[in-house]
Amino acid sequence: MPLLNWSDDLTVQSTQMDDQHKGLIAIMNELYDAAHANAGKQRISQIFDSLTQAVVSHFAEEEQHMESMAYPGLETHRRIHVDLVNKYTKYLEEYKQGS
Repeated sequence: MPLLNWSDDLTVQSTQMDDQHKGLIAIMNELYDAAHANAGKQRISQIFDSLTQAVVSHFAEEEQHMESMAYPGLETHRRIHVDLVNKYTKYLEEYKQGS
């Protein structure tokens, strides 16, 4: 059972960004499923690696997209990205340390 589900309520009206958001949700669901199925550490680490690459790439592309549109909330959104990356990094480090 997925942790997160895509719905049209989540759309940002950009096919490229929506597709990336759908991809991030898919990887997060894969990680959730693997953790609950007691997949091995190697498999979970692979999924974390995929998620890390997808997040870094997506945030950069999303910020570039917002900048190209002169999005008025760009700086606030960048701070949200920094906060999310910091939280993600903390969780990843906790996992690597056995939590």
